[in-house]
This record gives sequence, C-alpha cells and structure tokens, in this order.
Amino acid sequence: MNKKLKYIIYLFSAFLIFLVCYAINYVLRVNNQAEVNNIIGNREFFYTYDKPISNKARYGQIKMRLTDRNLVNFALKNQIFEANAEPIPEEVENTINITKKQIEGRDLYFLTSKDNPNPSKYIFFIHGGGYVFNIMESHWNLIRNIMSQANVGAIVPDYALAPDNKAKNSIPTLIKMYKEALNYVDGKEIFVIGDSAGGGLSLILGQQCEKYALNTPSQLILLSPFVDISLENPEAKIMDKRSAYLPLEGSLKLQDYWCGDLDNKNPLVSPLYGDMKLLPPVSIFIGGLEIFLPDGLKLADKLKENNKPYRVYYYPMMWHAWQGGYPNMPEDKDAVEQIANLINIGFENK
Repeated sequence: MNKKLKYIIYLFSAFLIFLVCYAINYVLRVNNQAEVNNIIGNREFFYTYDKPISNKARYGQIKMRLTDRNLVNFALKNQIFEANAEPIPEEVENTINITKKQIEGRDLYFLTSKDNPNPSKYIFFIHGGGYVFNIMESHWNLIRNIMSQANVGAIVPDYALAPDNKAKNSIPTLIKMYKEALNYVDGKEIFVIGDSAGGGLSLILGQQCEKYALNTPSQLILLSPFVDISLENPEAKIMDKRSAYLPLEGSLKLQDYWCGDLDNKNPLVSPLYGDMKLLPPVSIFIGGLEIFLPDGLKLADKLKENNKPYRVYYYPMMWHAWQGGYPNMPEDKDAVEQIANLINIGFENK
C-alpha cells in the first residue's frame, strides 16, 4: 500500500472517529434534561410525549445536527432562499382536489379530500420557513396528514416572502387571503394552523382579526412557533446547544430580512408582544431541542396572565417543526393525532 493511500485512509478514519465522537457527545447532551428543565421551571403542560425516542427520531437528531443545521445556517447567512412553492407531491395530489385563486398576485390553494369533497371544517395552514423559504414538500405532506386524520379541508396561502417583501406589506395580503377563506367556508368552522414563522403569523392573524372586523378562527394551533423575531431571550443561547435543526446564528439574520422599518419588538413581527385579550383558544406544540422553546413558554405565560384558554403540548426529544415528519416517525404521527383531536373533539374536552 503506497503512502498516499495510507494517508487518505488515515484522514478518512480520523474523520469518522470525529463524527462518531461528535454524535455521541450530542446524544449525551440532549439526553441530559437538566438545562431544559431549568428553563421549564415549575410550568405544567397539558400534554407531554413520554414515550422513549424512536430509532427514526434518534437518527434524525444526529443527521440534522451534522448536516441540515449547517446547511440551513449557511443559507440564512448568505441569502440562499427559495421564493417558489415546491410542487404538491404526486402521492398527495392523487388524494385531493385542488383549486387556486390569486389574491394580489399570490396563490391561495383550496384543498379537499377526494373522499370528502364537502367537509364541515377547514384548516387555514400558514407555512413556515423563516419568512424566506416558501411551501416545502414536508408542508404538503403535513397538510395532507392533518386533512386525512381530522377529515377536514385545507386552505393554504402562498404569502409574499422576504427579502423582496417586508412584514408591513406581506401581512395585509395574508389577512385578505384569510378573509377570502372565510367567504369560501361560508360559516363552517375554520382553524388556523402554522408552523415556525407560520406559527408566528397565525398568532398575528388572530391578534389582527378585530382591527379588520374578521371572524376569529375556532382555534389557533401553533407548531414550534416563532413569536419573537429579536431572539433576545438569553435562554435561546442555551437551547442552541441542544438544537438539532434550526441554528440561532442564522435565525438572528431573519429580522434584517423581514422587519423593514418596524422595530423587532413590534407585534407585527414579534406577536409575543401583541394583544392576547381577544384570541381564541391557543395550542402550542413545542420540542425540547429547539431554540424557540423559551419564547413558546413565554407565550403560554402571557396567555395565562390574560386568562386565555391555552394548552402546551411538549415533546422533550423533538427538534424544530418536527411535525412534518422525518418521515413518518411515531413522534410526528402523535402530533398529528393530537391536532386532529383538537379539531374534532374540541379544545374544552380532553
């Protein structure tokens, strides 16, 4: 064996050893709940997923920490964004009826199951993506899963994204899309659901309904919601060490892309500081491996202070926006089941 080949094998072996050691160190860190328990304090949750972490989820944790997290961080810092919605996957498209309407140049999708073309309830699903990434395949899959599990129709806005658009001009169009959704459902129940940035926009929408004289949704269901774009909560730094997916460093850039001339604590970009008094019941799905956990808990505290009905669904070993599946983990299936229960059984009933 020549020296060059030996050197390559040595480097590759050293790299593998580094990856294994890094993975083991990360697994040990996330298994140690002391840090996150200090953040949770004496708060009580409506629901805690207490089953052992699945093999798929463990694999997802490690893969995301090693690869996806770094790729997302690079994209956020270097403005490598995706402005166009990903096409609806064929396996999803085959099971649903799809129509579209344009509102101020943006698509508004109307989806119903081929098995239930006239549902009695609808979801208005606001996708996440840090205000810079459009609807992803994982969003379409999640929407389809909720539709199937809860037996509902779905209305999905393709709202205007940063950096070409700012919150001040994008949110009024989103509100017009919601108004169109209300007209479309014609008095049927509608539930607003959003993940990540879409969770923040869902909360903003609920806070703006009175201003625009719109019916509030039956419930807000917030999945890993991004509710304070400033990310100034010092506990976010602690969670960043545990975060499997979304990095704090790149996420801090989002306020530069989205806020425009609005202060980063303005409720139109950070609804944590908005009015909670007129909100419908709110459910917060949050994981123990995401930087938004501290602000998600602060949101729950504010809802409690304002005597608003709320629930926290806590998944200790889950990362940011895990509900989209990795794919088909028990943990994501459980979250969809809980969402379906909220829609079909009702908020007041367990």
